[in-house]
Amino acid sequence: MARRSSSRRRSAKSRDIFGEIMEGVSALEAARRGKLTLRSHVVDFKPAPELTSQELVRLRERLNLSRGVFAAYLRTNVR
Repeated sequence: MARRSSSRRRSAKSRDIFGEIMEGVSALEAARRGKLTLRSHVVDFKPAPELTSQELVRLRERLNLSRGVFAAYLRTNVR
C-alpha cells in the first residue's frame, strides 16, 4: 500500500510551493507600495471618444509628431 501511494505522489503534478509563496510575498510588497494590478483594481472600460479627422491632425501637430509616429502610438495604419 505504501508503494502505491508513493507512486501516486510522483505521478501527480508537482507544485512549486516556494514559488507560490514568493509570488504572494511579491504581490504583498507591491500592494504596500501602492502598485495597482488587475487583481486589486477594477477598471471601468469606456468607449473611445468620437474624434474628427481635423481634431486628430491638430493633436498630432500640437504634439509635434510625424504621421508615422502618431499612427504607431495609435496602433493603426499611417493612412
